[in-house]
Amino acid sequence: MESEAASAPRLRRLVWTPVGLLLVGLALIWAIEVLDTVVLGDRLQRNGIHP
Repeated sequence: MESEAASAPRLRRLVWTPVGLLLVGLALIWAIEVLDTVVLGDRLQRNGIHP
């Protein structure tokens, strides 16, 4: 019988390491910042507010 860790996909095992979780968190923060700048920047500038 295979262990659960051995049967998990390679990417999933890599992500569940401390370094993998840190990289996923940083990528998520970066994606939110980019979306925030694009979406809110346009919306605020239409209202005459320049961030």
